Amino acid sequence: MMSRIVQVLSCLLVLASAVLGKNQQAWSRYTYNDEPFSLKCKSDNYTATALDTITWTRHGMSGELKTNDHYELRAVGGVPNMELYFKNVDDALHGIYVCHIKDSNQEEQDAIVMGVNWGTRRYHEDIDKFRDQIIVGAIAACCTFVFIIAIGLISHFRYLSEESLEKRRNRKELRLGRENGLGNQGYAGEMADRNPQTNGSGVMETSYVHF
Repeated sequence: MMSRIVQVLSCLLVLASAVLGKNQQAWSRYTYNDEPFSLKCKSDNYTATALDTITWTRHGMSGELKTNDHYELRAVGGVPNMELYFKNVDDALHGIYVCHIKDSNQEEQDAIVMGVNWGTRRYHEDIDKFRDQIIVGAIAACCTFVFIIAIGLISHFRYLSEESLEKRRNRKELRLGRENGLGNQGYAGEMADRNPQTNGSGVMETSYVHF
């Protein structure tokens, strides 16, 4: 019965932290990554002795925690497994941990819920705390800028209004007309220089220059 209550409590803590959006929870302990850390199974309602049995579990994982490459169960004050020692904390070890205290009759007397870097962690430098957010924000801003520019170019070259298209056609026709007009005038001037002038009767007119 007690284990089921602990499971429900752990789920509620996860949901509450997600809904409230709080970075720090009163039941969570915070430390630096890449450093050792430890949790102690201290109960306000029950004093554990050497005759009691203490086990540790992690929310989202089945089975009891054992001494391995990540954890070490240590005795404190003659009580076995009183301390859960983290050999080297990293992001993979962040989460919710529960220590269960059973008496000599194997009846559970208490269960203490504790978090390790739940929602955040400690940083040696303030800039480290916001580095990931800064990088993500810069990338998002660049992507947004590129997207806006692309949409603007597409709208300018592909989705012009009928009025804009008409103005563009008119400017093009006007430019071509001017170019053709200048070409015709040049051709007419050149032919005039080559061909002598005649009068109305077909007689060639000769121009004299008097000195």
